Amino acid sequence: MPGRVLLATKNALVRVEAYRVLADHEATPIISRAIDGQFAIDQVTTDGPPLVYASRPASPIAVFGQNISSISDHVHGHGRPPHHLHFPDGKSITVFDRPAD
Repeated sequence: MPGRVLLATKNALVRVEAYRVLADHEATPIISRAIDGQFAIDQVTTDGPPLVYASRPASPIAVFGQNISSISDHVHGHGRPPHHLHFPDGKSITVFDRPAD
């Protein structure tokens, strides 16, 4: 499938466009998860370098890579809990969901 090949390229713009096309067609390399009913994360399974793509509040956050784990921090005491994404190389990012003003 050409889309899968494009997801693994080093060009981030090409990868994001391939993701958008595949997401519109609910393609297999994308696993969508709702996080605490507040936002969604699309895990894009690819052999390409890790990439995080976020565009606007109503769209899912796309995370490209392999073996990415995620957890919500329900111990957090202020508003909605942060969500942590952990990558195989030991790096991680934290996503905070903020209610619209």
